[in-house]
Formats: sequence, structure tokens, C-alpha cells
Amino acid sequence: MSKAKTTRRGRPSDYSDALADQIVAEIVENGRLLVDICAVDGMPNRATVYRWLADRPGFANRVDRAREAAADHSVSKARVIAEKCTSETANADRVKISHYQWEAARMAPKKYSERRLNELTGRNGGPIETTERASPHLAALSPEQRDAYEAALRQARQILLKAGAMTND
Repeated sequence: MSKAKTTRRGRPSDYSDALADQIVAEIVENGRLLVDICAVDGMPNRATVYRWLADRPGFANRVDRAREAAADHSVSKARVIAEKCTSETANADRVKISHYQWEAARMAPKKYSERRLNELTGRNGGPIETTERASPHLAALSPEQRDAYEAALRQARQILLKAGAMTND
């Protein structure tokens, strides 16, 4: 009995480093969105690019860094509009500036978002290392200590239930 040869269906991926470079350059240099880049003749469709982002971590990292750089482009556009603003164009310019600020905050939240994110990292920027903390061995506690421990647990559970952080299961 021979094994059937499996063939891949669908169009082969057109991914290449040159095409990836072109996509990244469009994002960085012109502040373009993937939607707009993919709409150009000769460029892959969005579904293909999104698949590349999922399948190719290196490409995804480059696009993420490019988006952060594109945020600078949005801020630059807002600055130009602000500098050219007149009393006649102030309302329309305010809308445009607000959009570019919003866009920059989404593309580079660490740099442009008003909401500051606190990230915790371990030694040398790595993950936080945890050690398992042993719960008290109830057998080692006196009956009074055991009762106090159980009462504290019940009280904590009630507080969490009132706060909606737990369900009453």
C-alpha cells in the first residue's frame, strides 16, 4: 500500500525579503497603513500579508517597529497643520490634529499615548522570576491559628464577592 502524496492547495506565498522591505518602507517613509499598501496593484492582498504577520515573527516585528516610526509621521502631519492653522481653519484643523494624535497613540502607545503603561520586567529586561510560596501547613498550626486563618480566608472571599471579582461557586 503506497502513501498518497499530499499537495498543498492554493496559491503559493509570494513572500520575499524584497517585498517585505517594500512594505516596511511604505509604512515608515510615508506613514501608510497596510490596508492602503495592499490596495496598490502588484502588492499582495491584505489576507496574505496578515498571514505573513502570523507565520513570520521576524516580519511581524519589523512591521511593529515600522508602525512605531509611522507614528512619528502622524505627529509630524499634526505639527504642520497646527503651524498653518488660522482662525478660519481652526475647527477643521482641530479635527485633523486630533485624528493624527489618536493615530500616533495607537501606533506607538509607549511614546504617544496619554495613558501610561507600566511594565514589570525581571533581571536584564527578561521575564519576572517567581518562586512558589508555600501556604501554611494547617497541621502545623494550633487550633486557634487554624481558626483565625480560615476566618481570614472567609473574610477575603466575602470582600471579593462584594467587589464582583469572584463568583459564588
